[in-house]
Amino acid sequence: MESVGKALMKQYALVVNKAWGDEEFRAALLANPRKVLSEEGVAFPEALVITIADGEDVQSFDSSKNLLVLPLPVRPDGISEDEPVITAESCCCCCCPCCCC
Repeated sequence: MESVGKALMKQYALVVNKAWGDEEFRAALLANPRKVLSEEGVAFPEALVITIADGEDVQSFDSSKNLLVLPLPVRPDGISEDEPVITAESCCCCCCPCCCC
């Protein structure tokens, strides 16, 4: 059975992949992360403040502020705009949503 954390990371990896290929989606994600993530099936508790770190590859959580910062890493070099980088099946880890580590 897959852990909740790994399942969540797979969902978020697909969001990252979509943001890499769709500038309008990326802008919406950065402007209103909770709404866009919810629409994509990535849900978080209402008390949690969600922000997106554009161009970053490190996730952080500050429990004193209920703040979760999710990374939106730069698209890996050598990957064309039309080539999907991540699929639900290819997501291999829970440490990096782009699975390029």
